[in-house]
Amino acid sequence: MKLSERLKPNLNHDYVVRVLEGLKAEKHIAIFGAGDRAQWLGKILLTRGIEFEEFWVNEKYYTENQYVNVGGNRKPVLCFEHEIEKKNDVILVLGMARSLLDLSQFERKEIKEVIPISLGIRDDYLLDYGFYQEQAEKLDELYEKLEDDESRECLYAHMLGRLTGEDIKFEPSAWSDPQYFLEDLMVWNKKECLVDCGAYTGDTVAEFLDKMPEGVVEEYEVYAWEPDPVNFNVMVEKYKNDHCIIPVLKGAFSRKDKLYFAEGDGEASAISENGNVIIDVDTIDNVLGENKATFIKMDVEGSELEALRGARKQIMENKPRLAICVYHKKEDLITIPEYIHKLNPEYRFYLRTHSKMPTELVLFCIS
Repeated sequence: MKLSERLKPNLNHDYVVRVLEGLKAEKHIAIFGAGDRAQWLGKILLTRGIEFEEFWVNEKYYTENQYVNVGGNRKPVLCFEHEIEKKNDVILVLGMARSLLDLSQFERKEIKEVIPISLGIRDDYLLDYGFYQEQAEKLDELYEKLEDDESRECLYAHMLGRLTGEDIKFEPSAWSDPQYFLEDLMVWNKKECLVDCGAYTGDTVAEFLDKMPEGVVEEYEVYAWEPDPVNFNVMVEKYKNDHCIIPVLKGAFSRKDKLYFAEGDGEASAISENGNVIIDVDTIDNVLGENKATFIKMDVEGSELEALRGARKQIMENKPRLAICVYHKKEDLITIPEYIHKLNPEYRFYLRTHSKMPTELVLFCIS
């Protein structure tokens, strides 16, 4: 069965509209969670004229006198276990995935309704149905090209969630956490050269060092690319005694240049025309020169295709394993696999999620 055939009977187009319309008549609304996803949900509610009272978190995550600024509105972060004893007829809108929660805690008479909804953390998370119709044939082609059933399930759940706004329940059959070195896909080399684009403070470097098998890998290098100076300095301090880690204070891109960058958003810092600082960018091919990459990971908040264009020589000549985020832009699931396949038709494609949420997809390419 094609992806489009699986999706068709389940595309609940008006789910988000119905949820938001229903909330307008409610008086006591709280958002469960207080992270990026919950805050983005709060912003959307307020822009639609829907007032919510506060964010609720479980007691183990609660600290006193905590507030979140959402669109100029200061909202308190309160303890679920305490507040639930004081309120009646509360509507709880989930600001985090159901699959990450103990749902039994919501089976209380004080809670009028629990509403699961998934709006991501950016404007273009929800996919326009017209865009999907235009790209349905290419998505069907990708679905057929994927190597295993788990990859196809990942793509199905991802598309269903982004087209409807529903919080899709997803249980991957094999899930790796951390994210990028899946044991069932990895064959380690004697000499490894990891190119880590979007190294943040070194979390993928730590994963690489932890999973690298002793007695198999005899030499290694890591080119850790991170353009945000705050994140970069943390990473440099962390690995200052490991001379095999090569910090690169640049963004990976399709050319050598200086570009605007939105600094200070932690893992979500990104190249942007509206950025507040200017950073250096360069190509992987330039920086590595004659060194041969064996693994390239990219989580660069929407610049993945440009960064891949700057790794053209490495991909064509050395065929490194690839782990590329394909969820930051709506077209990534089309343009990124197409570009990689054009450079190296021998790659086998797999999709895996970052977690039990099917929203964050990584494309693994193995030749």
